[in-house]
Amino acid sequence: MRTRPLLCFCLLAAVAPVAQAQITITETDLRTLFTERLTLATYTATDLNGLQALADAVGSDDQHFDVGIVEYIASPQYTVERVTCSLDLPGCDDPDFIQADYITRAVHPGGAADSVGVSFAQLNEEGLYLLGGASRGDFDDTIPGLEEVYFKFKPSLLTIKLPLTLGTEWTAIAQIEGPDFGGEDVVFMLEETNLAEAWGTLETPQGSARTIKVRTRSVSSITFGGETLSDTSYSITFYTQTQLTASLDLDDQGNVIAASYSTLNDPSVATVPDAEVPGVIALGQNYPNPFNPTTTITFTLREPRPVTLTVFDLLGREVAVLVDGMRPAGAHQVDWQAANAPSGLYLYRLTTGDVSITRPMTLLK
Repeated sequence: MRTRPLLCFCLLAAVAPVAQAQITITETDLRTLFTERLTLATYTATDLNGLQALADAVGSDDQHFDVGIVEYIASPQYTVERVTCSLDLPGCDDPDFIQADYITRAVHPGGAADSVGVSFAQLNEEGLYLLGGASRGDFDDTIPGLEEVYFKFKPSLLTIKLPLTLGTEWTAIAQIEGPDFGGEDVVFMLEETNLAEAWGTLETPQGSARTIKVRTRSVSSITFGGETLSDTSYSITFYTQTQLTASLDLDDQGNVIAASYSTLNDPSVATVPDAEVPGVIALGQNYPNPFNPTTTITFTLREPRPVTLTVFDLLGREVAVLVDGMRPAGAHQVDWQAANAPSGLYLYRLTTGDVSITRPMTLLK
């Protein structure tokens, strides 16, 4: 399921509900949301029947978006802690991060005790900007002692434009720089276009909230070895008045191929009914992303098929084979344990029959 690339913030809002009126998310709303510690639980849909109408709904009328009409499976939870910058944290001595006013550390299940990853963002009345991230830890057995890596958005990436309301639109373009993201050999670019196209009420299995529906087109490209690989994805995000959100992944024709919702309030684990069979073939964005050292990849099959799911580095070298064999119809998830892999950008590819889908992911230790 898609999530914002290289992002460890939950982009929600907390404003007082106003009956039968559009909502507007502001800087004050986001500052109210970002407390000292947030635990995020995300659930991925195992059935997409009925969700296409939600994706297609646009306009100025009050809409009803019920994502709770299908079943879900839980992804691993993770915690985001807001921290104060100090010299013992990686990246805090970097002048490119000095303007950050939201500095967070992500704590993932199974994370190594001797490593730390920090993300840097800036929030003002114009929007939320991602500056980058840094990590430090003894995560490469081939080199003794502590190591440090970082990535930077140049310019900073506008993740959400404020104030956000019906009709808000923006484009964000950035290059990702760092030891594994740039230089003469590797260039990683990201471009996102966004439009707030509808509003109303979001219904989830964990409750309901007023919402703004934002449609996003995301193009990521990687240039290395004289070749450029690009991937275009489409999604819809429902930003809400409470600590709920939901998203839909779309194909290039606007058809829903995956769905999820998130909450900060319920850590319970959902189960998948045996009878549920998705109606499409889809490869979700790994979660969490960035990750350290474990991430989960989800995919769905409309019928039993032979499947190969492989991880590659930026030089095209095979790093791991996660799935290789027949899998039944339905929703599937697999973990990649990357404790012995160095930090950096990786590609994972799902191949089944004549379908091959590739997505990028980031290991940040």
